[in-house]
Amino acid sequence: MPKIVNSFPNVSLDIIGRDWKDPETGVLFSSVLDKLIDSKIKKYINIIGVVPHYEIPSRLESAHVCVYPSHMEAQGIVVVEAMSMEKAVVFSQTGPGKEMIKHEKNGLLCDPYDPDDIANQIIKLLKDKDLAIEYGKKARQSVLELFDMDDITMKNIEFYKSVL
Repeated sequence: MPKIVNSFPNVSLDIIGRDWKDPETGVLFSSVLDKLIDSKIKKYINIIGVVPHYEIPSRLESAHVCVYPSHMEAQGIVVVEAMSMEKAVVFSQTGPGKEMIKHEKNGLLCDPYDPDDIANQIIKLLKDKDLAIEYGKKARQSVLELFDMDDITMKNIEFYKSVL
């Protein structure tokens, strides 16, 4: 975040989602994160936590870039939601990231273990608003193709036929 703030002093980061508790210590991730955040950039970061489901579309609508640098994720629905709303997405190159995002075609992939890489991908989209719009449109098209109901139905029928 310090690198992003240096390039874009009016930027803000909203961290939305369920908090996680370390099973060994019982310490909440948000409290660990709060201690790790440099005091100079705390004013740019909002740890919001869980929001009601009906608020998600308006939260996504107000975002310029949606960033999901998870170390591991099943198939996160939040990424599909952002893509379907034509948002530029930076997603982790691990897990299902490469299945959803084709790097520099419909979004950007990042190394979730490298804060510099995450920042560089975000900065790329904040610097070039036209690129962010282009990736957002292509992201929506990808979702429409990947989750086409007729196609999914046929694949399911074919699968069940193959196991019978």
